[in-house]
Order: sequence, then C-alpha cells, then structure tokens
Amino acid sequence: MDYDDYDDFDDFLSDDSDISVNMNHPRPPPEVTYEQKLQNLFFYIMRGNLEGICELLDSGIETNCALQDRWKPLTLAASVGNEQIVHELVVRGADVNDHRDHVTVLMLVCSCLEKNSPFEKCYEIVVELIECGAKADACTRRKETALMFASGIGNAKIVEKLLTCSNILAEDQRGWNALFWAVNSNKVEIVKILLNAGLNHTKPDVCGNTPLELAKMQEFTEIISLLSEDTGDTMCVPMKNTYDLEDFLSESNRPQFLPDILSILYGARCESLQNLFVDTDLLAFLSSNENSLSELGVRLPYQRKRILMGLSNFHKHLFKKKSIPTVPKNAEYTTIDVSHALFAAVRHLTVMEANLVYILQSNNHDWNEYAESISSIRRKFIFMKKVANDLDRLTQQWDHGSKPVDLIIRTKNSWLKLIKKFTYCGIVLIGGTFLIKKII
Repeated sequence: MDYDDYDDFDDFLSDDSDISVNMNHPRPPPEVTYEQKLQNLFFYIMRGNLEGICELLDSGIETNCALQDRWKPLTLAASVGNEQIVHELVVRGADVNDHRDHVTVLMLVCSCLEKNSPFEKCYEIVVELIECGAKADACTRRKETALMFASGIGNAKIVEKLLTCSNILAEDQRGWNALFWAVNSNKVEIVKILLNAGLNHTKPDVCGNTPLELAKMQEFTEIISLLSEDTGDTMCVPMKNTYDLEDFLSESNRPQFLPDILSILYGARCESLQNLFVDTDLLAFLSSNENSLSELGVRLPYQRKRILMGLSNFHKHLFKKKSIPTVPKNAEYTTIDVSHALFAAVRHLTVMEANLVYILQSNNHDWNEYAESISSIRRKFIFMKKVANDLDRLTQQWDHGSKPVDLIIRTKNSWLKLIKKFTYCGIVLIGGTFLIKKII
C-alpha cells in the first residue's frame, strides 16, 4: 500500500479544520451521580474526611439524607465517635434525635469503645447533643437506654452526665438497670458511681438474679467484694422523734435537729446520703449551696440538684403561728411541756436565720441590710439557752428535793373503811363474849 494515498487526510487534520482535536485539553470526566455522592459521603464519614464531607454537603447533599444500610450522616458519625463531624452536622441542622433501628444518636455515642474514640471526645459529643435537645430517656425496642450503654462501656463521665438528666431506675426487658450493665461488663468504677447514686443492688431481674449473683457467676472478685459489703438499713442514723435537753445544753448555741435534716433528705429522695450530714446542724443544712454540698461529699450533680430543689421548696413555705406550741397560763404543765415549747421556738429561730442566709446567697443581697435581723435572732438564741440552763437547774433541784415514796395508799374514803373495820371487830368481840358466857 502506498502511504501517499493518505495525503488526502492532511486537510482533515489541519489546524483550520473545525473538527480538529486539541490534545492539550482532554475530555472532562463524566459527572458524578447523586448515588455516587451518597456513597462517597458514607466513606468520608468512616474515614474522618471532614473537608470532603463539607464539599458534598455544599454541593446539595441533604444533612439528614439516607445512606446505605439504613445509616444517616449523624448516626454514622456518632457511631465512630468523631466529634468534629458530629459538630459540623449538628450545626448544619442534623436531627439529634435521629435513630437507626431505634438506636438513637446519643446511644450510639455512648456505645463507642475507647479504642475507637477517646472517652473524652465521646463525652463532649454527649454534652453537645443534650444541649441541642437530644432525649436522654429514649429507649430501644428492648427498652435499653443511653445510660445503660454508657454503663456497659465504662465511660464514667458520660454516666455521671446522664445521671443528671435521665431516669436512673429504667430497666430493659431483662429487668436490668444500669447497675446490671456495669456489673456484666466488670466496670468497677461505674458500679461505685451507680451505688452512690442510690441504685438498689439487691433488686433481682426477671430471672431472679441480683447484680451480686451476676458478678459471682462471672467471678468478678472486685465487684463481688464491693456488693457483698453489709450496708445495713439505709436509715443507719437512728430517727429520734423527740429532742433531748442535753442537745441544747452542749457547747454549741443551738441543737443539731438531725431528725429534721433526715426528713428533708427523705423528701428529696436522697436518704442514701444521710451519713454525710450526721455532723451537720440544721442552720448549715438549710443554707447549703452547690459548693457546700460538694465539699460535704455530695459528688453527683443530680443529687445536689435534688437537695437544693428540696431546700428551695422548703424555704417557700410561709410561717404559721399554729406551728409553735404554747402553754396556757392557767393550765397545768410539766417541765417536759416547757422543754417542748422551748425547742420549738429554737427550731423556728433556726429556720428564720437560715431563710435570711438562703435569700442573701441566692439573690446576692447586701449582708449589711440584714445584719441587724440576724444579730437579733442570735441574741434570742442566747436568751433561749439561758432559759434552758435555768430549766435544767430547776429540774435537778426538784429531782433531789423529792423524797422517795415508801408506801402507796389510796386516801379516798379511807375513814369509812376504818369505821367498818372497827365495827366488824366489835361485833366479833361481842359475839364471842356471849358464846363464852352461855357455855359456862
């Protein structure tokens, strides 16, 4: 073949031809489809490519779009514990209460292992989700909650956070609460936190097993020793219904009023913390704040919140004169009646002073405005203590001055009985004399 025959193509490939091919500008790649973008978004989230995710979202991909295997961008990012991606999606309007098969975004974060995502990062995600309205009490089809997942994984900070905003007594279909989940995973630190929160370790599940028995089955020795401790009755401090005068005659100016403190703790559902307040007086307790409770040993925020809420409700009640017992002037009364009235007055003065301190702490008032009122109350305390000392001295004098009773007799109508006895004796003597004379 003669190659000269192809000279006719020279004009076809010339620069002047309209259909010439410019080899310096290759053909652009085909346009990426929407399905391919979704697939890329899935892998970008798995690999932590925040820049690629932002580009896809800016190109028109919806924040709450459906990905493969029923995932959505936020649920997938939460499952891998990527804080930056979760934050970006939340800022762009992702649904914080979204779920995958009823496992919510919050539950997925609580299920992250520390080897996959640091617990600190997961905690920051949980805080952001809750602040944005995530429901902490949501549950799966098997009634599992985020607190249970966090307890099973062992993330202590998330557990403490969820204790403040979720139902700690929630149980799944097996009858397991968060304590069961922590025991089953051998998370000793979480078990301690939940026990301090007041979870009952003697309550069995649907199979009749307690957390202690579950730990024994798996030979978790540290948890076994922890749950085997004899905690005794929750009300380990004896509840006194009366107050001894010795309480007021001690070195302090006021009694402790421990029964009143325990009653308020019981009303605030914090009776398990009563051991912390054994040495606290009523004034200090009623004027407690967040810092003082924390220093006293109330470690969990939700417990401090319960106590402060109970104190707030207590201080809102108005005083009534009928609450102070009185003794009528002409009535007969004993030293016990006087002591009861005295202690009631002292208790009311204590509450009044605590009210003033509570108001000053809550509203940042100037202490100088109420200094005279507080000083007046304290002067009355000193007077009350003087009255108590006088009463104690008089009581001792009365006790030493009274002679013991040797014989107890009934004096009512005793002279009639004496006449009857003499009459009977006279009749017997007369009758006996008459019989003797007749015989002789």
